[in-house]
Amino acid sequence: MLADNEKLLRYIEGGLSAADRRNIEERLAGEASLRKALDTLRGLHGALRATQAESFGPYFSERVMRRLQGVAQAPAESFYNGLQWVFLRAATASLVAAVAFGVYNAITYRSLGAASSFVEAVFGLPSASLMDALSYSIM
Repeated sequence: MLADNEKLLRYIEGGLSAADRRNIEERLAGEASLRKALDTLRGLHGALRATQAESFGPYFSERVMRRLQGVAQAPAESFYNGLQWVFLRAATASLVAAVAFGVYNAITYRSLGAASSFVEAVFGLPSASLMDALSYSIM
């Protein structure tokens, strides 16, 4: 029956020679079990064609290809490199946010006249004077 299933799949996909196709069609006319198997395979074939593949994460295709070719795992597959892939994006987003906050602070403090230096404005520090420094108790 395995050979029949293979021939039926090739029949569905149009991959049989003319002689094999006639042979299958003659057998389909006379065998109810073969017609049932053909209907089942057509349903499975259609369902598989209709499904969409989901993403399997970074480096998936490279891992599959390396394993198919018998090559050892690439260094990109290590846990460290996976974390690096994730945190590189987080670090980039954090850097953009820090720069945006620094620019916002510089613009806001300059317009208010509260900061006495650019560094104080960027980091949002209050203006410091000698009297402020003396007012802090060390102990």
